[in-house]
Amino acid sequence: TLQNGTTTVFAKGGAMIANKGSQYGMSTGDEPGTVGGVKSNTFKQATDWILYSFDVKMDGKNACRHTDKKYHNNKNTVDLQGNANPAPLPTVVFDSATFPNKVANMKKRMPASGKKKLTRQTSRSAIRKNRRAALKGEKKGKKKTSLDEFPFASSTQGGKPPGKPKAAVAAIPVSEQNAQGGKLSSFYQNNNIGNGDSYWVEVI
Repeated sequence: TLQNGTTTVFAKGGAMIANKGSQYGMSTGDEPGTVGGVKSNTFKQATDWILYSFDVKMDGKNACRHTDKKYHNNKNTVDLQGNANPAPLPTVVFDSATFPNKVANMKKRMPASGKKKLTRQTSRSAIRKNRRAALKGEKKGKKKTSLDEFPFASSTQGGKPPGKPKAAVAAIPVSEQNAQGGKLSSFYQNNNIGNGDSYWVEVI
């Protein structure tokens, strides 16, 4: 738990922000003792920041960042690298000008924000299972159309997840279906999205 943080400036949700003089009351940093935490019989103790921002201040004190260097375990261990912030998830965008029918179907299962986080799955049997669940009871479309589904069958959110509505289905032109399939495949490849990796889908 963060202690001695800001008292007049707060993060979203009302949490205090770390600044010069703040500390975490308990740390699991270097718990294996590779830099001396356990060797000194001191572990799961306080964390103090060594560095801080020189130009950003909160409550009149220099703001501390997650990536700044720190002391762990009552200053028995030094964290010289700081904690790396996770890289933002990649986003694939479908626009209504290029994919009018696809986007219209996607919006049926999109939050109001127009963005939805999905997780890729590469198992062919799982993808087929999702597709069967989504298309069950659906009638075929007109000639030169293909049944589109969202969330994608190649995501763990596709098909008919337990306790949730099944994927939205609509007949869209085959040309549009092929184009979106190629776009998604390229997106997976270009962003190294493998089995179990999450990403954002956005419609505009």
